[in-house]
Amino acid sequence: MRRVWILFFACLACAERSGQTEEFAGVALVATEELRVGSPDDPETAFTWFRELEVGPDGTIYTGHPQEYQIRMHDAAGRFLGTIGRKGEGPGEFTGVGTMAIVGDTLWVIDDGLYRFSFFDLEGQFLGTRRIPIDLGETRTNLPPRPRGLLRDGTITGSPPAFSRLVASGEITENVIVRMDTAGTARDTIVRYSLVNTTWEISNHEQGPRGFGSYRLQPFSDTEIVGVSDYAMVVVRITRGSPDNAGAATFAVTATQIDGDTIFSRAFAYDPIPLRTAMVDSIVNGFAESVANLQFLAGRATYAEAVGWAREGLYLPAYHPPVSALIMGADGQLWLRAEELGEPVARWRIMSASGDPVGVVRLPSGFMMMYARGMQVWGSEHDELGVPYIVRYRVRETE
Repeated sequence: MRRVWILFFACLACAERSGQTEEFAGVALVATEELRVGSPDDPETAFTWFRELEVGPDGTIYTGHPQEYQIRMHDAAGRFLGTIGRKGEGPGEFTGVGTMAIVGDTLWVIDDGLYRFSFFDLEGQFLGTRRIPIDLGETRTNLPPRPRGLLRDGTITGSPPAFSRLVASGEITENVIVRMDTAGTARDTIVRYSLVNTTWEISNHEQGPRGFGSYRLQPFSDTEIVGVSDYAMVVVRITRGSPDNAGAATFAVTATQIDGDTIFSRAFAYDPIPLRTAMVDSIVNGFAESVANLQFLAGRATYAEAVGWAREGLYLPAYHPPVSALIMGADGQLWLRAEELGEPVARWRIMSASGDPVGVVRLPSGFMMMYARGMQVWGSEHDELGVPYIVRYRVRETE
């Protein structure tokens, strides 16, 4: 996810630490819920699914709702302020609500259908658009990049599409994030990253292209995590290591400027946890149950067949990856979600903008963090009926 970074200085001692393994020595922290916005009944807070959340300087919360073709606004106390946009191709309208972010006093939103940036002030007033001409290409691979964000110098970041079926089959094994100009031309490569073992294909191959097919993220992928801060022009890479022959295990976090200069590089020891059979079974069985309820597959697929499809394409390393997600804070901090263990709570490691351990906090495992600033985090949680809520937590040291 794209976040503004404020890097006050590069850690001069980091070069000396690079390559040395250390313990993650952050303090124990505790999280307290400060805000919960949502309702299955109230139209102003009955949300559809949202995948983007931004927070303004005054605490206003902006959430992007693709099914409604609009942005919803709530103040810092959770009161509904109004909406931005509607379905359409005109000024201030969307055919698809994609990535969005705030820079200064402006909110920008990418329309995934039109390859167009729309700009709004923080009260929701439309300011203008910038449409990026895109060559759609003629082949399934080596396609031209599509816009994904804005750099602070006004140039555009983009990535070629990597279709799930081609990634799962191994036809596409890596992707790039490039810097583009307003004509849609790629000027240079920011970062190249692997796609191996990232996509889970669940399909009935015996029926060929007419058979059932579903694609989702591999739940136990240990492929390197890569994040880019568009505005501070910083790249973060997390290498999720595996235990060596002596049983020692490390993961590494490296931050570089887009031009390649290293800001910090740290390697941390962790205790490897063997992949839990019960969690694998739970994921596979949950998928099989959802397939059994699909009307168009009635009589065409048994529960046992669905279990077989799921297991066939599931990537299963020997150990749980030590880092499962990365969020870049608006103040430059890094929030690293630890192993996914199927437990009610998840551990998050927090690093400063200069690479030092800050602390470790536990948050509900169902909390999807989308934004972090200082020691506050915002994101979504779902109730037992699947209704989404905006939730904000404050993190502090234990007493």
